[in-house]
Amino acid sequence: MHKKILCLFVIVAACIAAAHTAYADTPSLLKDLDVTNGYMLQFMQDIYRYTVELDEGETTANIMAIPADDKCSVMITGNENKVSLGAPKTVLVSVNDTQGNFVTYTLDVYAYGEKGGLSFLDCENGIMYPQYRDTIRNYYITLPYDCNTAELNIRTRDSDDKVAVEGNENIEPGKRKRVLLTVENGEGKKTQYVVYVYRQRQIQSNINLDFLLSSIEINNGAVKIDFERTRGYYKIEVPRGIDEVDVKALAENGRNIVNVIGSNVISDENNNIVIVTVNSPDDSETEQSVYVLDFVRDSFTATPQYTGMQMLAVIIASVFFTGLLAFLLIYLYKTRNKDAENSFVLADPETEVVEEREMVLKG
Repeated sequence: MHKKILCLFVIVAACIAAAHTAYADTPSLLKDLDVTNGYMLQFMQDIYRYTVELDEGETTANIMAIPADDKCSVMITGNENKVSLGAPKTVLVSVNDTQGNFVTYTLDVYAYGEKGGLSFLDCENGIMYPQYRDTIRNYYITLPYDCNTAELNIRTRDSDDKVAVEGNENIEPGKRKRVLLTVENGEGKKTQYVVYVYRQRQIQSNINLDFLLSSIEINNGAVKIDFERTRGYYKIEVPRGIDEVDVKALAENGRNIVNVIGSNVISDENNNIVIVTVNSPDDSETEQSVYVLDFVRDSFTATPQYTGMQMLAVIIASVFFTGLLAFLLIYLYKTRNKDAENSFVLADPETEVVEEREMVLKG
């Protein structure tokens, strides 16, 4: 009896491990996945669950699932059920190929205007896409290399609602992690948000003399860069007033391909890394050059931001020192006039004549 239980346990464990391996090692079976009559986060092959917000008046999702090649087949189940407010539906998109590989993507489909429990969501130390909207429940966040946790700014509709955050810790460089936000109101109703957090790798420049750039221009020259063909890393200060950068790079060899990778939005708080790669037309990544552009806000042109109390203190100090300066100027002016009058009296000719006559009479 114990042997049978042990054998059953081993079989179950083997099945779970096989399923995990199948997902972990499955090649890219789906080229693209999208909804044509609603909003869905941009498809990524290693993300298996998405939420969909239908357009106004729509009750079923028009799903576009493009297989990677003609050896793959796609099956969609659950999409025949109509969606209404308060009654979301789950749709499964299953893909398999002739080699026995398979993968399933899950779409949680919501009606137009279906709101969750949050009133605001943002990331303080990274870039979140898209910006918060009360009907969107999936987001991407990109963290810089030196951050392993997303600092989330979370606000609920009701101050008494509770938020539980799972998975937002120890995010490894070059890895994406699924972070689950569960909002529970006073009646016990729960809504969930899924945030996929990616931490950038420690990027190092790499220059291959066969794949050089001839020039880099940023915002048509408005942002300065001291470019050298064989120099891979650049720390570039962006003046205040420029919130986005447009990087144009030309390859020295016109046959080579140039790719500019990274966000073009400049933050006042964080560095923004843009990568420029140069490789051959066969798109090989084994031989290429990597130029790293590290954009930071120009501290010399930054305008200080003050709180209300700090601004009041600045005004009071300005008035005090202005008054003190005026007092000193008036004091110096009066002192100078008095010295001038004394000098004039001492130099009076009539006084000198009287003194001379007195001296003659005494003599």
